[in-house]
Amino acid sequence: MPSYQIPSGRTNDAYGVLRHDPPPDLSIPSDSANSDWQDYLAWKDAGNVPDPPDPLPLTTFAAGLISADVRTTDAQPTELYRMTLPPLTGVACDLVLIGVDTGNGACRILRASFAAKRLNAGAVGIPQAQITYANHQDTAASSWAITPSTAGNDLVLSVTGAAGRTIDWSLSGSVTTFTPSGR
Repeated sequence: MPSYQIPSGRTNDAYGVLRHDPPPDLSIPSDSANSDWQDYLAWKDAGNVPDPPDPLPLTTFAAGLISADVRTTDAQPTELYRMTLPPLTGVACDLVLIGVDTGNGACRILRASFAAKRLNAGAVGIPQAQITYANHQDTAASSWAITPSTAGNDLVLSVTGAAGRTIDWSLSGSVTTFTPSGR
């Protein structure tokens, strides 16, 4: 007796099925003119149920390189970069952030790394604080900051300059995301 299975990545037989017996395996499209499809429908009408799809393989989504620029004119956090994460996703960021005061040339350069995750339908969580590998700064730039945070399903990077100062910020780096089963 033949055995049928829903193809990987599908939730039903609307686009066809796989037949495993007799060998070799056969992909059967949902075409009413196809005799193999007609055999499958008769098998299903007899009360049989196809096997569920095999799980999708692990898939890594590398978002690659990112860059963003923003200008601050006060000491309030300003959004520099935002990324929406799919459910069940982990993310690792390695970033370089340069801030330059357009008036006096004070400068701060940060090289930092941090990680975040999103569970099922839950919000993004940042399991630990960022790790700063290098922090080069003029004394006037010591209070400037980069802050990773969350907003719903989004990972957000914000920068904070100085009151009464115009700071131009430039962000570059890499972001790698991983989602099991390619969801």
